[in-house]
Amino acid sequence: MNASPPLPKPAQTFDLKIHILRVVMGLLPFVVLASPFIAGLISFEIARIWGSPAPLAWGKKVGFGCLYFFLTALPVYMLGKGLQLSRIAGREHEDHNAPDPPPVALGEKQIDEQVIDIWKTSIDVQQHFNDLELRIRNFAVTLLVAIVGATAFSLKERYVVSMGGISFPLAAAVLCAGIIGWLAFYFMDMHWYHRLLLGSVKHTLKIEKERAVTKPELGLSRAIGDESPWPLWGLFKIHSSEKITLFYAAGLAVLSILTLMVMIATPSAQQESTAEAVPSSTPEKSKTANGGNASTSPTVAPPAQPNRHAADASPANK
Repeated sequence: MNASPPLPKPAQTFDLKIHILRVVMGLLPFVVLASPFIAGLISFEIARIWGSPAPLAWGKKVGFGCLYFFLTALPVYMLGKGLQLSRIAGREHEDHNAPDPPPVALGEKQIDEQVIDIWKTSIDVQQHFNDLELRIRNFAVTLLVAIVGATAFSLKERYVVSMGGISFPLAAAVLCAGIIGWLAFYFMDMHWYHRLLLGSVKHTLKIEKERAVTKPELGLSRAIGDESPWPLWGLFKIHSSEKITLFYAAGLAVLSILTLMVMIATPSAQQESTAEAVPSSTPEKSKTANGGNASTSPTVAPPAQPNRHAADASPANK
C-alpha cells in the first residue's frame, strides 16, 4: 500500500496590516507607562506656543500631576476591585457551591482505582501551583524590602538625577522601578499561575462531585474551598482571588505613598540646602564687584544677651 503524499503547506504571505497592528499593540504598554512624560511634554509645547514665560514649569506641573494621579488611583482601584468582588450579596461563586450531579454508576466510565489515581494526580497539580504562587509572593516581598532599603540609601546620600533640564531624586526612580516590578509579579501570580490553579481545582471538584455518593472520601478540594473564604465585617467574603488582589494592592499602596512623599518632600529639602549655601557665596561676589572691598549690606543681628558674670561683678550687686 502506497503512502499518501503529504499535503502541501499553505504559502505564507506577508501581511503588512498584521505587522503594523502588532507594533501598535506592542507600543501601547510603553505609551501607558510614559503617559506622565508625554503629558508634560505636550503641556510644555502648548505653554511655549502660547507665549508663557515659564513653559518648563507648566510641563513639570502637568507631568508630575499625571504621575501623582496614577500612583494614587491604581492602588485604590485594586483595593476597590478586591472588595467589590468579595461582596456576599448577589454574588455567584465558584463551582464548588453548585448542586451535586447525580452519582455515576460503577463501571460506567472508569473503575474506582483509576478515578482515585486521577484524583491524586489532580491534588498534586494543585499543590504544585500553590507552591509556585507562594514562591512568587516570597520573591515579591523580597523585592519590596530591597526597594525600600535602596530608597532609604538614596535619600541618605541625596542622589539626584538630571534629565532634559529636569532634576528628580534617584529614590523616586528606584520606587517607580519597584512599582513596575511589583505589578509584574502581580500579573505572573494572578493572571498566570493562579488561573492554572483554578483549572486544576475545577477539574478536581468535578471528580469529587461525580463520586460524592459512592466515594464521599474524595472531598478534600471541596472542604478546602468551603473553609477558604474570609468573612469581613459581614459585608465581604474574601476568596483566594480577592486575597491575591488585596495583597498586591497593599504593597502597591506602600510604594505609591513612598513615591509621593519622596517627590513632594525632596524638592523642598534641596531648596533649603541651596538657600543655606547662598549667604556664604554672597560676600565673595560683592567683594569682586566692589573692586576687592566687601559689601556692607545691612544684616539683622540677633539681640545682645546680657553678660551674667558682669552683672554679678557690678558695684550694685556687692
